[in-house]
Amino acid sequence: MKFKINPLIFIILFFAYLHNYLTEYLLAFSVAFFHEMSHFFAAKLCGVKTEEIKFHPFGISITFEEGYIKSSEKEFIIALAGPLFNILAGLVCALFHLDFLYYINISMGIINLLPCLPLDGGRILKTILAGQQGIIRAYNFTIKISRIFLCLIFIFSVCVAVLSRFNFSLILISAFLFGNMYQEKNNLTLITLKEILKSENKISIDKIHKTKTYTVSENAKAKSILNLLSYDYFLNVDVVDGNNCILKTLTETQVIKGIINEDINITFKKING
Repeated sequence: MKFKINPLIFIILFFAYLHNYLTEYLLAFSVAFFHEMSHFFAAKLCGVKTEEIKFHPFGISITFEEGYIKSSEKEFIIALAGPLFNILAGLVCALFHLDFLYYINISMGIINLLPCLPLDGGRILKTILAGQQGIIRAYNFTIKISRIFLCLIFIFSVCVAVLSRFNFSLILISAFLFGNMYQEKNNLTLITLKEILKSENKISIDKIHKTKTYTVSENAKAKSILNLLSYDYFLNVDVVDGNNCILKTLTETQVIKGIINEDINITFKKING
């Protein structure tokens, strides 16, 4: 596993030292570090390998080996581990009257539970939706919700900066979150490709998998089911004619192969069952 440090951290440390809040910054950064380590150990327990830990001026992030987590249950556990640590740590700090650490932990825990990518709450929302709607559709919906929350966070940050002459850290954090959200949007393409390329390897002879079946017209385009794909269940398609009689049943692998071998606009009628 690799570690990557953003050089801007050293600039922030220098200004924190000049303005006498170095201790507060280091304590806050330590809380963020242990928050991320909670994700790391949860991933390790779930058998998910991490590739890189990145240290940013206002936070820490983990990159997973395959770019994303292929199990909604595992992603839910990993995402929840960070905020759960902060809330428990905050309660412990309250017992020992460590007020600053208490507020940092509780604030970080609550903020990370907002249903907004790339925050943990956004990932938790996505995993809940993925089991019902498919990973691609769940990702798209969560990103739309994230944009609303990030706009509100950014507006709030600007108001705080203008009205109270507060430092611009909240604005910078908002910018950091916006950047990460658009990276999440780009990950949609990566996830789709990986789902397509690995769809034939989803079956394991020692496991029972959930299957969902949809009914489509023979003249409908195969690309219409792409948003329904998920790594949590298999998808079958009943193709019907004008009289609603089933002509054939296609597996997701057959549909995907039809799209890859022919064209994304291929109809279900032309896919060989």
